[in-house]
Amino acid sequence: MHGSVLQNKKYIKFHDENTVEVMSLGSLQSGIDKGDKRAGTYMGKDAAGNDVEYLLEWPGLTKDDIGKLRSSPAGQFNQTGRIPYTSIVDPFTGKEMMVIKGATSGKIMDAVLAQKKVLQSLHGKGITRKDLRGIQKGQAAVAKAMSKGDLKKAVAAAKKLEAKANKKSEGLQAMAATTMKTVTTEISKQLDAVAATLDGGDMKAAKSQLSKLRGVVRGTSLQERFDEIDGKIKAASAK
Repeated sequence: MHGSVLQNKKYIKFHDENTVEVMSLGSLQSGIDKGDKRAGTYMGKDAAGNDVEYLLEWPGLTKDDIGKLRSSPAGQFNQTGRIPYTSIVDPFTGKEMMVIKGATSGKIMDAVLAQKKVLQSLHGKGITRKDLRGIQKGQAAVAKAMSKGDLKKAVAAAKKLEAKANKKSEGLQAMAATTMKTVTTEISKQLDAVAATLDGGDMKAAKSQLSKLRGVVRGTSLQERFDEIDGKIKAASAK
């Protein structure tokens, strides 16, 4: 099952666009204890740069990862006592949609496409990994700009992200909107600081602080707030 399906090049490409695999794999520890080559490991780095021992047959997964998958709801579907057992589960209800007997890569792909049509008729198109990775890349660009204190660049990246998400699903649009809110929340805090400085009577400092935000707020929901504070500064200067 592992070699003929999950290591099949056509299935790997298909999976990236159409499925999320959740497995319940038994006897892994027994294989490790016996020194089975299929339970071999290699050393790698995790997202934080830490040394991690990954499984050769399951690149990017550790023994603990496999254990967590085994304790997930995946194991509850097989009531036959036989392995391998393959089925398609509705991600919205968690209920089994179809059992695939003699699950070759071809049979699985055909079954998935058929059930995908059923799900799309009920829920609309889902989010592809390709689209999700694109949104995550945009979020990373925003986060990087924010970490450097470059709000103008962060706004530009967030706008680009929203434009990209507008052509995609509601879920991706929500992710982009949340990212933009993170940026505008920081800008709002800085506008609050300018207003506080102005209320404290230091008009010169307030004017200097606000000037740094002029190009930042342009085209955002905070333009009106900026204009309000700017109007107060101009009015005070005219006195």
